[in-house]
Amino acid sequence: MRRFRLLTIAALGVLALTACGEELVIPSAAVGDCLQSSDLESSVAQFSVVECDTSHDAEVFALVDLAHSGEFDATTIIDESNAACLARFESYVGIDYNESVLLIRPVHPTQITWDAGDRQTVCVVTSPEMVTESFASSEI
Repeated sequence: MRRFRLLTIAALGVLALTACGEELVIPSAAVGDCLQSSDLESSVAQFSVVECDTSHDAEVFALVDLAHSGEFDATTIIDESNAACLARFESYVGIDYNESVLLIRPVHPTQITWDAGDRQTVCVVTSPEMVTESFASSEI
C-alpha cells in the first residue's frame, strides 16, 4: 500500500499578530478549493485558494470532524486523519488511491489548535504536475 505524505502544517499552529495582541488563526477551507501545494509547506495563516481553471497542484477533497475528543494525542489524530481521508479519496477522485498518481496530504490539528477547539482535518489531494481543472471525478 502506498504511504501517505503526512503533513502537519505549521499554519495550524501559527499565531497572527494583531494590533490588539496575539490571535490564534485556524485555517478554513471548503471542499473543492484549489490550492498550491507550496502553500502547504510554508507557515501561512490561511490557505491561498485559486480558481480551479488556473494552474494548481492541490485541492481540498474532504473536511473531516475527528471522532477523538479527549486530550491531544498526535498519533491518534494522525491515524484517524489518514484513515478518514483515505476512505473519502475514491468517492471524490473517482479512482482507488493505490491506482492514482495523486497523494493525500491530511492537514490535521496541532496541539495549539486542538487546545483552541479545532477538531477538523482538511483532506488535501496533491498532484506531481500542475493542472487547470478540478481533481473531482478526474480518475487521475
